[in-house]
Amino acid sequence: MKQAEARAGRLRLLARLRGAQRLTALRDAAEAEAGFARHHGLSRRTESLCAEYSARRDCSDGDELRRMRGFASEIAALSVRAATDAQRAAAQAEQKGAALAQATRRRDMADDSAKAAMRDVLRQRQENGTDLARSLKGAEKKRRKRDG
Repeated sequence: MKQAEARAGRLRLLARLRGAQRLTALRDAAEAEAGFARHHGLSRRTESLCAEYSARRDCSDGDELRRMRGFASEIAALSVRAATDAQRAAAQAEQKGAALAQATRRRDMADDSAKAAMRDVLRQRQENGTDLARSLKGAEKKRRKRDG
């Protein structure tokens, strides 16, 4: 009986630990999704700027045209880097989402095991009659404390 209670206690502790791990995974996944959103937005904005500056034809002389082309090529390079960063952030967000799903499954399994162990302990107490003795003992302590 004591072993079953100790096992149930360990499983409850494991369930709490898995719950904390799930919260950490949830925070990590949220941060990864936010990072992806930032990178994706930056990628779209740089692509838009690149298209806008590449399409400009309002240069008055060759020097201005050369500077405009140089600026457009730098924005294009920045756009490529931003797109690469967005892809990397998307992969990381997907990985963190998978880690969150795994942490959730582990927490659920630990909860189920803890509940099953507790049901076994309660069933054993009912079969042995110790649940009634425990409740009577607790009631006696409360009465003594109250009566002082």
